[in-house]
Amino acid sequence: MEIWRIGSRWSDDGNPDTEILDVFLKMGLIFIGNRFKDNFLKKVKKGDYFVVTSGLIVKAIAIADSDAFNLCDIEFNDVDECLSSDTYENFDFEDASSYAVGCYAKIFKLQKSDIFSINRGLTFSRFREKDESEIKKLFIRYRHSLQGESFMPNEHIEKYKNLLLNTHNLILHGAPGTGKTHLAQEIAQEMGAEVGFVQFHPSYDYTDFVEGLRPINDTGSGQIGFERKDGVFKKFCERALENMSGFSEDNFAEVYQNLIDKVEEAEESETPYILKTLSHKKEFALKTNSLQNFYAVPQTDKKTHMPITKDSIRTYLRTGEISDWKPYLTAIAQHLIDDFGYKKQIQANEKKNFVFIIDEINRGEMSKIFGELFFAIDPSYRGAEKCRDLRTQYANLQTIPNLFDVALGIKDSDNFGHFFIPENVYIIGTMNDIDRSVESMDFAMRRRFAWKEVTAEESMQMLEGMTEGEKLKNRMSNLNAAILKTNGLGKAYQIGAAYFLKYNPNYGFEQLWNYHFEGLLREYLRGTRNIDDEIKKLKDAYENESVQNEGTDNDNGQ
Repeated sequence: MEIWRIGSRWSDDGNPDTEILDVFLKMGLIFIGNRFKDNFLKKVKKGDYFVVTSGLIVKAIAIADSDAFNLCDIEFNDVDECLSSDTYENFDFEDASSYAVGCYAKIFKLQKSDIFSINRGLTFSRFREKDESEIKKLFIRYRHSLQGESFMPNEHIEKYKNLLLNTHNLILHGAPGTGKTHLAQEIAQEMGAEVGFVQFHPSYDYTDFVEGLRPINDTGSGQIGFERKDGVFKKFCERALENMSGFSEDNFAEVYQNLIDKVEEAEESETPYILKTLSHKKEFALKTNSLQNFYAVPQTDKKTHMPITKDSIRTYLRTGEISDWKPYLTAIAQHLIDDFGYKKQIQANEKKNFVFIIDEINRGEMSKIFGELFFAIDPSYRGAEKCRDLRTQYANLQTIPNLFDVALGIKDSDNFGHFFIPENVYIIGTMNDIDRSVESMDFAMRRRFAWKEVTAEESMQMLEGMTEGEKLKNRMSNLNAAILKTNGLGKAYQIGAAYFLKYNPNYGFEQLWNYHFEGLLREYLRGTRNIDDEIKKLKDAYENESVQNEGTDNDNGQ
């Protein structure tokens, strides 16, 4: 896929940058000014992909609905409406349209849980390897949202949604390619939820999921050190608790990232980023580490590096609680307020549900990943009062109260580090029934989830509207009926519609079989006598596109 980067901060004649992502969204249009104008106009084609960034923060993704064109070639009747807010007083669209180029696009604004920062020094079309990998994952996960595709009728989505609301934990299981991951996303979307996402694998563990120690480059001693860092699920639950507790949304994440960018720029130019303590006006330099936390370096003793973590700054700004290094912590916080526009309250929280999707949940080792959360995910233990004695494995390293401590009223500094799963958090796991790691889900974990099968027949909805869609559905139905009649196989081995979405009319049905089905079916039948004969029967069924056999999902007793 071709992926381009588009900035959404625009400035005019030296005026402050204006964030115009909402203009893109309202107009269904993305555009770019002079810097990469020629590349955009020559190279951007319908179907290309974009990441939309504010500075270095990825805020949205998009897919082009047209080739690139000069904005001055067309008229926009809704420009005034889009730009009526005072927010855009520094942005002159009429002027921009005289020199900018753009294209129509379907634009998807990312959930807060998906927003992340990319590395510095990127161009219009070049990403660093790690960033490109993360960006591609976003497009894979949200391809149906971008393309306006629906997995199944709304009434079916409603049934799944109600099941999740009543059970809190749901596992979608079934044959490969039945769209379980996409269905999970549609359920979350139907709930209007904030979404978190992770994919389990055999090496995934507690330090990734809950919290753990992460290496940092200790710029003071030149040695590698370690720092406690929250995992993806703990961070997600913290956001859910903030929402449920009525905390007002602030702009901490954005202003903190802006300060990180400025300090990194200073480090690259070998120019100290200097601040002063509030009381005694003593100068100190800010430095960053690999986890994007700060060190304060007094200019009178440049060998001393005092760690000032992101969590400690955020806690102080939100609660007034101070852990260590008060003169430096308060100076940084005030710098964020005075010079970066930190606001404690931007708008009142809209109460939301939070859905955390665990793709291929069975591939992880449950006890190693969940640790003491093994019982906390049980719906009967959700919330502060029902799980008030749970502390995480690295709680002894917690020197300031976290949000869970605040919710529980914990004041004792020797007792920080509590954690619980808020009532507004819902978990959806997905798993393939034929995966050899299915049995790693022991009964204690299984009973904490509701289980719902997603059948191959249900997934056929994904083929609606495709080129050769009816032929694809017939081939799918006949192939799956043949799979049911094959010794050693059963319903769990049927092939879902996601595999048939790989059909390309330029190459035809034969290559779809050669490249995507034959290898999978041979793996199913590995060790079977007369495997070539069995494969031929399955291929014959696949090539029959005129008859739909009934009973595709009738199990043959396997």
